[in-house]
Amino acid sequence: DATSMEDMEWRLVMLRGCEWAATGRATIRCPIDADLALAGITTYERHEKRDAVRTVEKLVQFCAPDTQSREHLAPKLVALLGSPEATDDCKAFLLQQLSLIGSGREVPAVAAFLNNEKLGDFAIGALQRIPGQEAEAALIAALSDLKPPRQIGAINALGERQAAKATGPLVGLLGSNNAEVALAAANALALIGGREAGEAVWSHVRDLAARDRLPYADALLQCAADCARRGDRARAQDIYLELKSPIQPDQVRQAAYVGLATCSGKERTVLVLEALRTDDHALQTAGAAILRRFADAALVQAVMGELPGLGPAAQVQVLNALYDVGDTETVPAVVKLISSPESSVRIAAVRVVGQLGDASVFEPLLKVLRDGPADAERPGIEAALARIGGRLFLTGAAWPVDLAGEPVAVRASLLRALGRIAQPKALELAAAQIGDAAVSRDACLATVRIAEQLPADQKPAIQAALEKVLAASRDDERTRTRARTLLLSLGIPVEVTRSVALQNPGPNLALGAVASSPDDIDSDGAASGDQAGIDGDPATYWDEVNDQALYRFKVTFPAPTEVAAIRIMGHQQHMHSPKDFDILCDDRVVLSVKDAWYENNQFAVTFTPTKCTTLELKITGGYGPSPAIRELEIFGNP
Repeated sequence: DATSMEDMEWRLVMLRGCEWAATGRATIRCPIDADLALAGITTYERHEKRDAVRTVEKLVQFCAPDTQSREHLAPKLVALLGSPEATDDCKAFLLQQLSLIGSGREVPAVAAFLNNEKLGDFAIGALQRIPGQEAEAALIAALSDLKPPRQIGAINALGERQAAKATGPLVGLLGSNNAEVALAAANALALIGGREAGEAVWSHVRDLAARDRLPYADALLQCAADCARRGDRARAQDIYLELKSPIQPDQVRQAAYVGLATCSGKERTVLVLEALRTDDHALQTAGAAILRRFADAALVQAVMGELPGLGPAAQVQVLNALYDVGDTETVPAVVKLISSPESSVRIAAVRVVGQLGDASVFEPLLKVLRDGPADAERPGIEAALARIGGRLFLTGAAWPVDLAGEPVAVRASLLRALGRIAQPKALELAAAQIGDAAVSRDACLATVRIAEQLPADQKPAIQAALEKVLAASRDDERTRTRARTLLLSLGIPVEVTRSVALQNPGPNLALGAVASSPDDIDSDGAASGDQAGIDGDPATYWDEVNDQALYRFKVTFPAPTEVAAIRIMGHQQHMHSPKDFDILCDDRVVLSVKDAWYENNQFAVTFTPTKCTTLELKITGGYGPSPAIRELEIFGNP
């Protein structure tokens, strides 16, 4: 259609296709006439519509990947840049586009705007991105002429370009009377790197008072890393020692401590243990970070030897690092901490044990579960048991505990653990507990969760387990719904009232009628009243207070009307929607619906054509605590 033909990519395919059909070649690179597009932006103002400049943006995108196209378009942008008719907003836009396709040939035209009050920043941004020595030279040449803050912009641009030839001029700016200029020069030199740049920044910072050194932390970290890369470890260590001072922000101290360990080689273990023994949270975090990065056997062994005597905060840091390191040799020592007096340590230790442990840790975890853990700790224990149990099932091993012999709370936790394991054996164990009143609800939920994760080739086992769920979960509609949904997705028949497809049902007779709720129940949540259920707007809905035995929704027509079908849009798919209800015409039941099964949040049903003045739903069951209706549509004989 015509709208599709406005798409630039579509136009390009059509043009190239026609050219190929006519000539046997496809040379057209862009579907936009450059001269026509550029002529339309000379009067561009930022507060106006962007249609014209958006076309030029597309033009630049098409030309950017192709050298010949860039060389053809860039001079046109430069010519317009110098036009007296072009607005400042147009020129700013052109400078942005030149940053994408410009080359050394366009640099003089861009550099001419460096001292322009309105366009200088755009010129700096373009020179930062345009490749080649010409752009660097233009920025370096302008450093002495520009005034802050534009001078700072040019300094930052040279740093981002890592312009080595700018080192000398930037070193000179370290002594600027403007503190922001000096700091920008230091950061740029750190990005450029090299011995001269690093020496200059380090020398400058050492001459400052302690408090005045703080803003230079990022630059010094960059310089130290550059020194380490160049093999000058002694200088790198000097800088890192300066930056781990307590007056520095925590994140700087952490980075410096990690950097120091990187340079220290054999002293690394000493640094890690020193950090973990302290009460300084920043250093503890740094010690754990070093352990993650350099998890050699000697370092891990040394840390594990210290682990029992560390403070709780440090133990948690180490345990979190061990989780990431993944060294199974650490598990025996970690198991001892799952009984720590500190909750945070227990939680971290259980997480590591679940990740790295084998069958030998199942019993210690089970003991913690039997001892009655805090509510906050129980999910972690269940997750750990699930991971270990899953690995056992994969090897063909048996589940290590008899569920029937455990206390109710432990059985419930073990069932939740089983619910995380996508293995047929787990399904069998969970389903075996269905029917035991003490844990049947947990067993049903676990069975459904496992079944949802199993492949379709387990269909017979899934069907047998879910049929047990449906028989035992009469009071748990959410679990029943999940079980039914899975069975239906596998093509297994389920006793529900399926929605019918209404083909050309005719006009919605509810529009123009009056809705009411003769049940004297208050409206609930964000519901919009009775009429919202038939107003034709799915954004509004009818809903009443939760957990009532009977809900009534009544529609009164202006005159006797023949009706034969309804369609309900619930609040969400099988959430807050009518499930069990009678349809009454003039107070006479014409159809009873049990277990209405929605398709895409809609349920439709037909009944014997009946002439009536009122149609009412008497709702006795719903998905969720109340049966909301976004739209009740009523139709004649379809």
